Parts: sequence; structure tokens; C-alpha cells
Amino acid sequence: MKSKITNLLKENKKILILICIGITLIFIGNMLSDNNNNISKDSTKLFGEKIDENKLERILSNIQGAGNVNVFITYENKGVTRYAFDTKTNEYNGGTNESKHVFSNKEPVINSYINPQVRGVIITATGAGDTVIKNNILKAVKAVTGVGYDRISVEIGVK
Repeated sequence: MKSKITNLLKENKKILILICIGITLIFIGNMLSDNNNNISKDSTKLFGEKIDENKLERILSNIQGAGNVNVFITYENKGVTRYAFDTKTNEYNGGTNESKHVFSNKEPVINSYINPQVRGVIITATGAGDTVIKNNILKAVKAVTGVGYDRISVEIGVK
């Protein structure tokens, strides 16, 4: 029995090597396509997220002396998602254009995303009574949101 298997392996060595290479390429292809899908999903998430109030609260509470911090953000709009289109000109129909959404994995492909615009930010912090701490909070919120100081309100919070 052993000799039959070894003879079979010797005769079909090239075929077995090709099969092993094929299986390896299939596994590598699957791994790469999974990685690409994860990257595109993550980038679309990061591409258009609103500012996370909880994350901003944690960061601001790490400012020395800020104490307990609460954040509330209002937005002008919800943001705009622009989807990718495939446009074809139909010469038989008088040169009219036909546009269709482009799909990948049964989901429309996002071409671009315009983030929602921040209208204003209210922060309460137990340490906001100190002008230096209040100013540090203002600067941090301005850096994260991009809004002017006139749209940020920092008030003394309750303990």
C-alpha cells in the first residue's frame, strides 16, 4: 500500500505541487480581500463620523484641573454623502446619459462625504471657575471642532 502511494506521488509530483500552489494562492487571496474590505469599511467610518462627545469629555477631563466634564455638541446639518455613479452615454437614444450607482459587496460605493458642520459646543467642567483652565478647555475644543470661540461656551459644572 505504501509503495503504491509513493509511486503515485512520484508520478504526479508536478500536479500535486500545482494543487498546493493553487490552494495557497486561494488562501492568500481571501486574506487580502478580507483586509481590503476591513480597510474600506474603517475608512468610511472615520471619513464621516460626528465628533464623539464621550471621547471629547474624556480628553477634556484629562486637562489638569478640569475635573468632571460634560459636553454637548449641536450641528448645522447631518452631513452629505456623495455616492459613486457609473455614467454611460447611449448613442442610440439621442446621446442621453444613463447613470447608475456603483455597488461593491451589495453596498453603494461612497465617493465622498462632507462632515456635518458644528453649530456650537457647550461644556460644563467643575474646574472652569479658574480662567487658565477655562482657556485651556476653550483652546482644546476649538482645535477639535474647528469652530470659533464665539460658538463655544465653557461653564462651571456642579460637583
